[in-house]
Amino acid sequence: MGKANIKNLLLIPIKFSIGRVSFYPKIFYWLTAFSFSFFVFYFLFKNLKSKIVLFYFFIFPIFLGFIISFFTPLLQYFRFIYLIPLMCLLLVNKSYKSNKIYVILAFGFLFWSFLYLFIPSFHREDWKSLSFYLKKIKLKRFI
Repeated sequence: MGKANIKNLLLIPIKFSIGRVSFYPKIFYWLTAFSFSFFVFYFLFKNLKSKIVLFYFFIFPIFLGFIISFFTPLLQYFRFIYLIPLMCLLLVNKSYKSNKIYVILAFGFLFWSFLYLFIPSFHREDWKSLSFYLKKIKLKRFI
């Protein structure tokens, strides 16, 4: 869990782009996830004027986490979630120049977000059912 390997390293840009969505068949999942992630990160790195900001604030923490993961398990995508606002700011900074790219990025992010929100199998915890269950137990205790 969280060891330094290529799978955990590749999951970081994929989960930054599409979120916590995973489905079967896995080959279709990997193709769609990789294609959208490639598009997002290609656009992020293309013609970036401030490569120092991208390196020090975005790539360096992931690289440092990868190195530390050889000694202690750290490399999990949710540990780097604080980098997503920076990624979004860098994307917005570049996307205003091209409306077509902006629309594609917005549609892609909205598509993956709605897929996560409206399909309950992607949700980790079911708090709504738990609250109904607890109310039911509480009522039975007092009867």
